[in-house]
Amino acid sequence: MPAGIGVDRRRLCARIPLTTLGIGGVLLAVYLLVQDAHTAWTAPITIPYRAWGYPYITGWLVAPFAHVSPAHLIGNLIGLVVFGSLLEMTIGHYPTRRGAVSFRGVLENPWVRALVIGPGVVIAVSIGLGLVALGPTIGFSTVIFWFMGVLVVLRPAVTVVGLLVSDALRVAYLAVMAPRVTVTAQAQFVTPWFAEVALQAHALGLLIGILTGLAVRRRGIVTAEAPPLHVAAGVMLVGVDRALWAVFFYGGEGTFVLYRGVGVIAVVVVAMLVMAAVAGDRRAHAALVVLGVALATIAVPYNIIPPATTDTDRGLSVGSYTVSYGEGVPDASVNRLPLDVGPVSTEVTASGVIVEDASRGIWIIAVGARELAFDQQATISLIADGARVDVEVISDRWEVRGNDSAYQVRISAPTTEPLYESGPSTASPVIAGQRVTLEPTPDGFDVHSGGLTRPLPAVNETVRLGAVQLHTREDRVVATGEGARATVFSRPT
Repeated sequence: MPAGIGVDRRRLCARIPLTTLGIGGVLLAVYLLVQDAHTAWTAPITIPYRAWGYPYITGWLVAPFAHVSPAHLIGNLIGLVVFGSLLEMTIGHYPTRRGAVSFRGVLENPWVRALVIGPGVVIAVSIGLGLVALGPTIGFSTVIFWFMGVLVVLRPAVTVVGLLVSDALRVAYLAVMAPRVTVTAQAQFVTPWFAEVALQAHALGLLIGILTGLAVRRRGIVTAEAPPLHVAAGVMLVGVDRALWAVFFYGGEGTFVLYRGVGVIAVVVVAMLVMAAVAGDRRAHAALVVLGVALATIAVPYNIIPPATTDTDRGLSVGSYTVSYGEGVPDASVNRLPLDVGPVSTEVTASGVIVEDASRGIWIIAVGARELAFDQQATISLIADGARVDVEVISDRWEVRGNDSAYQVRISAPTTEPLYESGPSTASPVIAGQRVTLEPTPDGFDVHSGGLTRPLPAVNETVRLGAVQLHTREDRVVATGEGARATVFSRPT
């Protein structure tokens, strides 16, 4: 065998990002096998695999590698491939310590470093960052921010190029998966994008990565000669491109307040501190350490204190979980820690389908009330006795003319279970001197008029209430009497 071939094989680990590929395999395996996405690619099981708090070990061990959707997974895989590969190629797997000789021992073996030590370090960092992330977090993005933080100190220009490449790969992926898209203008329910971002975890990942990069640079493990100004510019571009300026808080039920100005100032201040720390300013370096400790400390009491349980009249037990519905209940996920400073308060309420498990500190509005009202149905995937259970929730709603809607929320699978009924609502039209009231019940809807009560007639059926006759069509209920006629109830459009 020619000598050159042997050398190439020995150095193959220096040319292929083996650690990155290994971690990518872990993310795919967790999504497909642990989260059961191999049976439902677009509906992975997520609630049991969030980092709910320290008492729930499964959550904080699995959460860094789990994802809520294919888009979430693919986005993080792209970030891993780009920034993980760039960092892996920058640091390398061949020992740089003075006197070290590659392949002399196990720890000096590049293959061991690429396939064992490298993935071990990434997994340890993933779990470690998850322990100080403000829960309930899920996903690998915190670690990707750590990659970017290390890389931007060592190779700021390469990091900025990585931002562009990752954006290009996302577009390319979408072009391949959906080369032609037809969009029809229609109403849709949208939660503000910034309200779904784990900002504290992302910022902490980047900051810890920056401190790691400073340590690597100071010890000369990697030759890094980028000027401090270039590093600061790279940090600022990462912060802007990855929306670390999107500082928000809860402004009430379903309302979020974005403090964009504060966020932009924070990104600039951190970039200036990094520039000074790269230049050798110990006070700036200490300030970054203090900031990192402060960000991490915020999460500790939150992850220790369990959420309060919600007192609802009815619910469905699925294994150790309880699925219920509430409106205007205290948001136990937000107000674990009492905080009331000016406009910032954790005493907020929430409405929607609640999934909780007191034994594991799980509490979440799995589907918000407004989202359920808009979509009219939702599926919540859980695990009970080791098997997947898909809980189907339906909102049966009628819009009452001139008044509030009347609706019933119920579970239709795996069993039929009523969860909630709104109050009665009276339509404004007066027909034959009578008005008609619609009242949700556990079994459906009743109608009241003229001192009489009857079940709401089924589609294409009619019922008489005194001088008023009600006829139900597919999408509306029409009242007639004494020559008058009006639609009193209608289905949401």
